Amino acid sequence: MKKLNRKGYITVEILLASIISAVIAVFLIELTVKLVSKTDDAYVDTLLTIDKALIIKNIKENIETDINKYGVINQITCETNKCTIQFKKNSKIIKTETKDIKYCSDSNNCTYEKKLNNALSNIKISSKNSNIDEDEYAFIQIKAENIFADNNYIINIPILNSKTEEIVEENTEYTVTIYLDGSEETSGTVISGGTYSTTVYVPSNLEGTISCDYGEGTISGSGTERQITVTNVSGNTSCNIE
Repeated sequence: MKKLNRKGYITVEILLASIISAVIAVFLIELTVKLVSKTDDAYVDTLLTIDKALIIKNIKENIETDINKYGVINQITCETNKCTIQFKKNSKIIKTETKDIKYCSDSNNCTYEKKLNNALSNIKISSKNSNIDEDEYAFIQIKAENIFADNNYIINIPILNSKTEEIVEENTEYTVTIYLDGSEETSGTVISGGTYSTTVYVPSNLEGTISCDYGEGTISGSGTERQITVTNVSGNTSCNIE
């Protein structure tokens, strides 16, 4: 019986197997690359979400603190990479000139700074409203492009233009009055946050303890002549020696 020559069939089979293997390999590589890309995107999105929450929280807190300290916001003026917030008695700046977001009174005095993720570029800042009335909301927006995804990264910061605490003027003068067992002995004035000192005659029948409503009072010395010191004065203060 004559033997069949199968060399040609073997060559075709090898070629077909090689082609199928190559197609499967390319498909698997492409699938792996897509999965890795999606994982990286999800990781970056998680980091950006965390950063966004921190930026909103910290900038809000800094501005609210300054509203209590300097009065309500009169105006917000924005350029491409900077917004100037004009309070009643001072001004502050939010800058996005680099990948750092900074809240500053000037270039050398910043109370908050946050470095943005390297995935972001073309960072800009703006304000929805420039003139803000008291008890209204001001809206500051920071916008950037995500270089790894076809979408924008936006941070919206709402600020209620209302003070939550009484403003204490730095140079406010307060009166400190010293009472001896309920009777007024002496009084004087002191700048807010300052210290008031005086000498008071304290009879030996009194223990020599002192209490103050808007300051911290101490008594030093011995005998009937006592040195009275009142520190951290934050209002018109009455101190009673008993």
